[in-house]
Amino acid sequence: MPSANTSDISTLLEKWSEDKAALVEIEKRIEKYKRLANRIMNNQDTDKLSNSYYTLKRRELSRATLTKQDVPNEIWKKYSRTVSYSAYYLTENK
Repeated sequence: MPSANTSDISTLLEKWSEDKAALVEIEKRIEKYKRLANRIMNNQDTDKLSNSYYTLKRRELSRATLTKQDVPNEIWKKYSRTVSYSAYYLTENK
């Protein structure tokens, strides 16, 4: 396993923080675009907007879910699945 010095770690954390902030801003802008596109599509009674370069399609998706509180414990134990993954949380020290 390669070792990292304090400078490498500081650079990593700083870049991560900067990019995380940039991602939040981009996600906000995309949400505004979605609201505007939704309004236009509703006004035009369509699920598709296009020009000569791009096409934007809207689809309504649904997903069925089941929570542990919804079923008896023995059914939950028999049919539930556990998925493991890594999660990273970066916070700014004050």
